[in-house]
This record gives sequence, structure tokens and C-alpha cells, in this order.
Amino acid sequence: MQNFVNTKIAQENQANVNAVTNMNTIGLHKSYTKQFLADLDREYGANTFTKYLDVFKGQEVDILDIINFKDSDWIILGIEKVGPKTMSGVTSSQANNKAK
Repeated sequence: MQNFVNTKIAQENQANVNAVTNMNTIGLHKSYTKQFLADLDREYGANTFTKYLDVFKGQEVDILDIINFKDSDWIILGIEKVGPKTMSGVTSSQANNKAK
């Protein structure tokens, strides 16, 4: 019985450690996201990327998501242009609207 109790306590402790680790990782990713966008602003111009920080926070997007974004992901977030790059899907839709 004592081994069962010790095992159960160890499992609960590990679950608590995992939960804290996950929370710390999430917080770390969010702070890295802000820093990542600030670094890009320094390279491409003030407020070029950080202006989207609230959008990312609202959708719980972190740096790992941003790095792997496709044009369609930016468009879904309502971001038509990021730095020097205009999203190709937006460019196509704008061209279609002008043609009408």
C-alpha cells in the first residue's frame, strides 16, 4: 500500500512540474515573440512588426507559430503586409477587386 501511495504522490508531483514547465514555456514563448518582433522592427523600421503584437496575443500566436507561417496564415489574421513583404493572396484579391 505504501508503494502505491508513494507512486501516486510521485505522479502528482510530476504532473505539477509538467504544468509549471508548460506555463513557463508559454510565457517564455510570448516574451520571445515580443522580442522577436522588436528585433525585426530594428531591422525593417519602427512599428513594422510590433504593431501586430496585439493580434498575435489575441489569437495566442507565439514565435514558433510565426516562424512557420504561410501567406494564408497571415491573411487569416487580417495581416496584409508584413515588413517589406505583401502577402500573395492579398495581392491577388486586390488585383481581382481592381479588375471588377
